[in-house]
This record gives sequence, structure tokens and C-alpha cells, in this order.
Amino acid sequence: AQTIGNRMKSFPGDPVNVENGVIKITEHAGNKLIVPLIAEILNTGLKGSSCILTQTNEEAVQTVGMLLRKGIPAKLIQTNDGFRVSDLFEVRQFSDKLKLDEAPPVISDEDWDEALAELRKDCAGSTRLDLALNAIRDFSLANTSRKYKSDWITFLKESKIEDFAEIDSETIFVSTIHKAKGKEFENVFLLLKDFPAQGDEKRRLIFVAVTRAKTNLSVHYNDSFLKPFLTNDISYTTDPILYPGVDQITIHMGHKDIFLGFFESLQDTLLSLKSGSSLTIQQGGLGNSNHQRIVLFSKKFRERLSGLEAKGFFLHQAKVNFVVYWKGELSEKEIKIILAEVILEKK
Repeated sequence: AQTIGNRMKSFPGDPVNVENGVIKITEHAGNKLIVPLIAEILNTGLKGSSCILTQTNEEAVQTVGMLLRKGIPAKLIQTNDGFRVSDLFEVRQFSDKLKLDEAPPVISDEDWDEALAELRKDCAGSTRLDLALNAIRDFSLANTSRKYKSDWITFLKESKIEDFAEIDSETIFVSTIHKAKGKEFENVFLLLKDFPAQGDEKRRLIFVAVTRAKTNLSVHYNDSFLKPFLTNDISYTTDPILYPGVDQITIHMGHKDIFLGFFESLQDTLLSLKSGSSLTIQQGGLGNSNHQRIVLFSKKFRERLSGLEAKGFFLHQAKVNFVVYWKGELSEKEIKIILAEVILEKK
């Protein structure tokens, strides 16, 4: 921290717990770091909460995929790029039942509990139900006496999806460094592939990452810029092995990856889909279980897929990641759209 210029705080960043933890740093010869990092996790008896931190969302998604294929419970801490928390289908279902645009301004306990019960029933089986329930719980804990409709609206506006990630010791969480701000874990594994360590901004990023660890920190990188910071308590090893890259790529599709207007005529068809629903692979898009086209890829996304196919990666499976509401600039009403997760495998 003291190597960072223009710090708002001039004093050192001393830990609350003065007992030494365990710090391990591995310097790799190659830049394929996901495989050795996961190998370390498989060979480590982890106790307490654990998180893998990466620079990019793409690295985080690939890491989660490999953990799951190894049979390790893992969850990606995602964010709501391109939409608000209030646009999430499960959250909107709850809000609509509260009739936020009608009087009175205070939500009665009876209405709140009834809306919550209906949400659990209507969205049973959705992989995003827990996110909505966590948001509802957090708001309830902060508003124990009275729940104002305006406060609920403001709460959703000021929130991000990653705020509602519930940390437990049974699951390994994977996140970009930015999304992990404010969270702490007993065990942190930091992946710094081709990391440009020069400059205060990058040093701040490393500071944020390493201070997420409460007990154990393991860093995997393909450089040597951490050597000047070594002490006798830090384990530093070099690994000359050139590891293979991943054989599976996961993409979380966003608004720019699809033709949004295509969903306008599909609103009734989308009623049967929820987050986690399987989708079928089609030429230029995705279909439901009846093979009816429900997602149409944008030109930009088709070009991205062509580039991956040239590297040997082909679409293998897909599912609904988010169901969200969207309103076009020239539209008078919102429509539901599907943001999918697609998996490509190397052939």
C-alpha cells in the first residue's frame, strides 16, 4: 500500500488480526494459469470461505466452469451489466405484487409476506430466486419498523447484483477483483495472468485483491514483480511447466450479443422459461425445448463465434442466465428478454 502514490490515507494498512496467515506465491513460466491454480485447490484441504480472484470476467467464467467439471461446488459473483437490479424478472415479480405506484406509501407486513410467499411459488426452480430473496432479506433487516415503497425503490436503484452474493464455506466463489470489493474470505487465490504491475491503478488493484484474504493467500502469476516484497514468512516457488489452456469456454451474453427487438413477438413463449432453463443450439441463435427460436444472435456475436470456431471451439450447450425487462428507446412498454449462458467446447 505504501508504494501507491496519491493515497487518501497516509497511514499503513495494518490488519485487524495481527496473527500471521499463510502467503504462497507461484511464479509460472507460461501464462496458462487456471489449470495449476485449480490443481492447487484440489490438493488443498480448504477450511472456511474461499474465493478465486481474476482480472477479467472471462477468466472468472472459465475458472468456474473448470471447477464445476472437477466436481467442486463453485459460483460466479456476477454483476448486472446492462440492466438494473429492479429489471431482474424475479425482483420485478416481487415489486409488482407490492403495487409500488399505488397508495399507501407504507408496505404492510401482511402485503410484504404475501408477496414473498407468491414469489417463492411463482419463481420456484429459478437459479436467480436466491438473489431476489437475499435482496428482500437485506432490505428487511435494514427496515425493521416500517417498509416504505420509496425506500424499496431507492434500495434497488443503489444496489448491484454482487451485493447479494451470500458467502458460505461449502462453495468456492469466483470473482473479478473489482466485484470482490467489500468482501472477505478465509482463503483467497489470486490469478494474475500477464498482469501489468506498473502504475498506481494496478497497485491499488493488487492491494484490493490481497486484502480480501483473512487467513490464506495464494498468488499465481507469470512475472517477478512481487519478489521485492518477499519476507521470510512468504513461500515463493517457480514453476517451469507450460500448462495447457482451457478446453471449454463459457460466455455470458449481454444486450449487444442479441437482437433485442426479436423478443417482442415472443412474450407468451417466454412465460415457460426461467433462469437455469436449458436452451437448444441453433444456427444463428438459440431455441427452447420445443426447438422454437427464442434468441437471435447479433452480427457482432456471430463474428465472435466464428473467431472461436477458427480456434477449434464450437457451441455445445446453452441455458438461460437472466430473464430481464428491457425497453427500447422508441418503445412505449417494456418487454422480457433472455440473456443466455453459452458453452463452447474444443474439438
